Amino acid sequence: MHPRHSEPYRVYERYRLFHLMTDHPDWSLRAYARELGHDPRWVRTWGRRFKTSATSDRPDMQHFASQSRRPHHTPRRVDPVLETHICALRPLLSERFHRRAGAKTIQAVLRQMRPESEPVPCPRTIYTVLKRRGVIVPRPKPVHEPLVLPPPMDEWELDFGEIYLGPDEGQFEFLLVVDRGTSRVIYLEGSHGYSAETALEAVVRLFIQYGMPKRLRMDRDPRLFGSWTRDSYPSR
Repeated sequence: MHPRHSEPYRVYERYRLFHLMTDHPDWSLRAYARELGHDPRWVRTWGRRFKTSATSDRPDMQHFASQSRRPHHTPRRVDPVLETHICALRPLLSERFHRRAGAKTIQAVLRQMRPESEPVPCPRTIYTVLKRRGVIVPRPKPVHEPLVLPPPMDEWELDFGEIYLGPDEGQFEFLLVVDRGTSRVIYLEGSHGYSAETALEAVVRLFIQYGMPKRLRMDRDPRLFGSWTRDSYPSR
């Protein structure tokens, strides 16, 4: 840790500021800050603390110690009876609205049911109550397992893509084949429109040029599973 971030150094700087203010009470905040190499806001904060706290000619070191940032008043906990009421509203409202009732929905209903003089918890507090009581179970974090890739050139992925070239050229389609193990492009060809027949011819050209892999992945594209497969079987 840097010495400037340590508590002894901070106490020393505040001690210097106190004596500088005592010796030169007519200086401005910027003058104190320039002399000590601090921000004027820091000088203003500790100057106010020196004025509000008891001071003497020889103050002890506790007078310059850092103060706790904990709030002076801890927020009141939700009444146990109200917590039970909140947990009971969750399934009732979910059934009424045919969806999972969230904290804002429960808060709106509580405002209608409780007198205006009685405070209603905020949505975050309501969610905390539901979570603490076990009404809402947090989703477990997904476990990411590493993807095991096949050996190079054992498994290919085949897919069609489209590019719109404009109103005159129209749609341009292309066939892309990628090796799953290395993500390397194996085959690429384009056409102004693939049909079931021309798509099958493109796959045949792929096999003639590069051979057949152990496995070929593809989706159920109608250009591959279209009319040529439908017409191959008699209708029932």
